[in-house]
Amino acid sequence: MAERDEEEDGEEQQLLAPAESGGRGGSGGSPGAGPRGGSSLATLMRVRRYPPVFVAGCLFDVARNAIGFLGAYYMNEATHSPRLVQLTGSAQWAFLIAGPCFGLLSDKYDRRRTVLNVLAFMTAMTLVLVALLSTSLMVWPLMYLYMVMASMCTVLDTTNRPAMIYDLLFAAESEHLVTTAMGLRALGFNVGRIFGPQLCGWIVDHLGLSAAWVLVAAMLGTAAALLMLVPSPPKADRGRRSGGGGDTRQQKAQEVEGGLQKVVRDLLLGLQLACQDRAFLGVLGVTIICNFFCACRRAHSPRLH
Repeated sequence: MAERDEEEDGEEQQLLAPAESGGRGGSGGSPGAGPRGGSSLATLMRVRRYPPVFVAGCLFDVARNAIGFLGAYYMNEATHSPRLVQLTGSAQWAFLIAGPCFGLLSDKYDRRRTVLNVLAFMTAMTLVLVALLSTSLMVWPLMYLYMVMASMCTVLDTTNRPAMIYDLLFAAESEHLVTTAMGLRALGFNVGRIFGPQLCGWIVDHLGLSAAWVLVAAMLGTAAALLMLVPSPPKADRGRRSGGGGDTRQQKAQEVEGGLQKVVRDLLLGLQLACQDRAFLGVLGVTIICNFFCACRRAHSPRLH
């Protein structure tokens, strides 16, 4: 009896012991997979091909926050109009309302390729902007066009890059690290929001506006180059790993087919709820009235140069 009790105690200690490094089930796993039981930052950085994706995302976050500052700065220098300066912010975030529709594109197309095309397009667009500024051919309406296109690219990145990160972690059998990755992504965005405008402001003071836009183009181009080193990960499919691949694919196809109708229905429901929210309508009304009187005062007062 004593020997049997000792054997049972040994078996319980083995079951309660922490899992060793490797993939699922304690097996060796793929080289890219970190320790299954760990969720630290060091474990995440050891996941194969994740560091280039993370650095590329940080560069894009710094660049897009710098774009918001530089667009408003240029508009203030060109027009001296508070209303037109504020419109750059509206143009930069205009496509946020199309986020659900862009999410359907993320489900249908290669996410890494979409993000790479976004970075390449924004790099080329910024270089054209630099050329216009350097040759004094830039006019302020073109800045709104640039900001609107940057808004579209930002939403495409927002709806594709987090899903691509999850696909990458899933392929490396490290999807338990997705919460750490999303928290790190939020940290990178906030760091970019703090230091991106500061860095560009320093460059504008010492080197000029065109040099700051060159820096933005360089960051976007570097982010695109880093993503070119990473192959497109397959889209995560839990059913495929659990053995129910056929039914899961059919169900996903049905969900994608009815996705657009669901998005439209949700948007209409959101607008209806917003119109019924008195607090929201009050804040919106006060904002509109304040902007109206600010514009009227600006129109009847001498401009400060």
